Amino acid sequence: SWVDTLETLQSLSSSLSTASYISVDVEFTAPHTSLLQLTTGGGSWLVDPYPLHSSLLPLLGRYFSDPAVPKILHDCRRDCRWLLDDFGIHLAGVWDTFQAEGRLQEMGKSEGRRGYKDLCERHLGVSVDKSEQSSDWSRRPLTRRQVLYAWSDTLNLKALMDAQAALLPASAVADVEALCWSAVLGSF
Repeated sequence: SWVDTLETLQSLSSSLSTASYISVDVEFTAPHTSLLQLTTGGGSWLVDPYPLHSSLLPLLGRYFSDPAVPKILHDCRRDCRWLLDDFGIHLAGVWDTFQAEGRLQEMGKSEGRRGYKDLCERHLGVSVDKSEQSSDWSRRPLTRRQVLYAWSDTLNLKALMDAQAALLPASAVADVEALCWSAVLGSF
């Protein structure tokens, strides 16, 4: 669903209240966050932050900061920073597929590049189109290709997290969030 009104944002907020996980990606075109992509077991949403800027923290912040609900991202360093800088949204309970892959490689359980496209192919056998990654996300309306890209960008994160978690010993699973926040703090 496209979210660009207070009514659709309230509907998204209601949906997130029952989510068991939230897959997150952020598109950024300087100087601001230009699009949020969210997927849960209940659906997928593209959030246009421009008309909703002041409502994002009050309506979504509590779900993003709940450590009991995993937030799944790929290479979360920039996304976490942009969400915090632009909206005051702090993420807790983060699973970063990039950091998890690094841990798997350290343990000799995986090898190769750690890009999202590479991980989807390696762990899920899914081909991901990243051709719109460096689009101008600030222009409206988004092109059809941008919308399709944005929709697909969070769809595989939960399955990827599950595949990685199955390869990691329980003691290493807890390390993934710590690795993410160490990377995020190092980027400030």
